[in-house]
Amino acid sequence: MKITEEMLYKCAPKAEKLWLSSLPPDNQIPEHKFSRRFERKMRRLIREQRRSLPMRKALQIARQTAAAILIAATLSFSCLMTVEAYRAKFIEVITEVFYDLTHFSFFSSWQDDTELAEIEFSYLPEGINEVRRETLSEPQSQTIYFENSEGRQLKFSQQLVTDSTGLDIILDTEDGTTTTVPFGNYNASLIIKEDISILMWEDDPYLMLLTGDFPSEEIIKIANGITISK
Repeated sequence: MKITEEMLYKCAPKAEKLWLSSLPPDNQIPEHKFSRRFERKMRRLIREQRRSLPMRKALQIARQTAAAILIAATLSFSCLMTVEAYRAKFIEVITEVFYDLTHFSFFSSWQDDTELAEIEFSYLPEGINEVRRETLSEPQSQTIYFENSEGRQLKFSQQLVTDSTGLDIILDTEDGTTTTVPFGNYNASLIIKEDISILMWEDDPYLMLLTGDFPSEEIIKIANGITISK
């Protein structure tokens, strides 16, 4: 028996009715719970759409102007650095702050052929265990993932930054706080956004990033217990 298009058109309404009748009633369908990240982005989108078009354009121009001023100030500061200071610190950074994110651009004068360092953790929160490890050869980087039985997660990333491998990192900093804290030989950037803490620091020629849903004090304590064997 050959099935024709006319037969399909004739049976389509019956198939639709049969399929709809098999679905549960609306009051039995569980309500979908969106993630907090999705809810925040929707609230931000609604706020932006409530603004008039001239206001949105003005805010965009203001953000671009602020980013340009910040870049110019950072570059001017870099030009004023002494030769000794430049030699002592291989990795430099340009930071662009936007409305809902921060863009970090890293560049380095490091030229030696260096392998990734061995990482050891002398302190980890109770119950947290390594679950997997990812390593890339180009560019050289490794990421270590941790998790405990409650689902709390911790992620550590190590990236080699040389004169031939720049690095760009974009972090969601909307409604978060960003501060600079002393750490090691230089300063570290500490970003706190709701329950997430991010600590980013340099250990020439590496850039380190530690992220987890732990208090900032705990993240700093974990970072202080990291040993890097170069």
